[in-house]
Amino acid sequence: MRINPISTISDVENLVQSGIEALRNLPLSEEIALALQYIAPEGYLPVIQLEEHGRKKRSTAAASNWSPETGEIHIYFEKKKSDSGQPKGTVAPILSPSIAAAPPPQTVHGARASAARQVTSVEPVTAAEVAQCCQALNQAENSGRHFIAIKWFRDAFLTAQGFPWTASDQRRQQVLAHAIETGRIQSKKIPNPRSPQFPTTTITLNRSVSTPAIAPRFQPVPVRGEPVSATLIRDRGTL
Repeated sequence: MRINPISTISDVENLVQSGIEALRNLPLSEEIALALQYIAPEGYLPVIQLEEHGRKKRSTAAASNWSPETGEIHIYFEKKKSDSGQPKGTVAPILSPSIAAAPPPQTVHGARASAARQVTSVEPVTAAEVAQCCQALNQAENSGRHFIAIKWFRDAFLTAQGFPWTASDQRRQQVLAHAIETGRIQSKKIPNPRSPQFPTTTITLNRSVSTPAIAPRFQPVPVRGEPVSATLIRDRGTL
């Protein structure tokens, strides 16, 4: 079978979808066959979304804009259409890389409606969570590392902090994405010597924005004597 060149995000999503579907026709070991009931459940069509920082990548964007270093592949399932052409819509969302079985949700009219409902049900990020995230980043920056990779910080360092919300992969991603969107944390890409085609996304704390329990980078220095303004006012009369 001839595979078309991969140039856009949409091409990658279609390729992953085709690859999952192709697993059904391959000779598989017993272990893989058992896993297949969750990766490619019978009667369902896999739908693939490439995301980064909690946002879906634009379908027409270049495929190189998605990186396994910072990106995620989200997989959910749409019920295959019956002979009458009407979908029997149930959706079972699965997040990569941690693939877990989910109980069948209630019948909905299409997977998109179900996915939208799940997004709106997520609790808003709180100011306390953002402050704790910033405090953790401040601690990481003071540990002597040359840079802070966003994936390492999110999936390793944050989980070790013991905050209740850091136990959830989705919540850690949501809080960190909110902190970046609101300017509390800044991100940038740096060259990756091991994989030049996949730059590493790093993060730094925006110290120009006040965060509780974090001292600003520059502290006022007390000066002995009277205020400079008082000296200027007094000397103005002698000029």
